Amino acid sequence: MKRIVAILPFLFIVGCASIATGIDTTRNVVASTVQTGMKAGADMVGAVAEDVSDVVTTTANVAAGVVDTVTEEVQDQAKELEVKEPDFPTGELKED
Repeated sequence: MKRIVAILPFLFIVGCASIATGIDTTRNVVASTVQTGMKAGADMVGAVAEDVSDVVTTTANVAAGVVDTVTEEVQDQAKELEVKEPDFPTGELKED
């Protein structure tokens, strides 16, 4: 009986160590899962933001290109309408 009583503390210590190891392992798994999930979420948000940024940049570039093209066309047409000198003889009419 003395031997059984002497062995019980060792079994209890081994059992506690196993339980503690199991708890630590579970905590590590949960922590790793949370970290992985957060990293994946952050990467996804970053990728979406980059895509949206690219779309906005492309749209801005296209809009700027359209504005430049329209501006050039308006300037060209304005140059065509511009009169450098009168095509009628105003000086002759004043003298007569």
